[in-house]
Amino acid sequence: QTVTASWSDLDFNDHVNSLTYLRWIQGMLDEATNRNVWISEFVVTYLNEAHLNDRLKIELNQQSVDPYIIAGRVTNLHRDNETIRVELKLQQRKGAK
Repeated sequence: QTVTASWSDLDFNDHVNSLTYLRWIQGMLDEATNRNVWISEFVVTYLNEAHLNDRLKIELNQQSVDPYIIAGRVTNLHRDNETIRVELKLQQRKGAK
């Protein structure tokens, strides 16, 4: 998935906000996953800054099923560099199917 950073994605330093990255990543998960798990850990390694109008490519891959561990990276297509690496640990919600 690719996204373009807009004003609402930025923090007060004009960089893409970490919660914006999380929102973009969560938006890539299917509805069943979003309904049945919660994020117990969100680890971000910042490598380079992303700014207004930067075009970013988000890539995710599932590392394990129990617990769900999803790793990913965001690449800045304008600057041709990796912006962040992420790891999400997802836990099954109680009562989830």
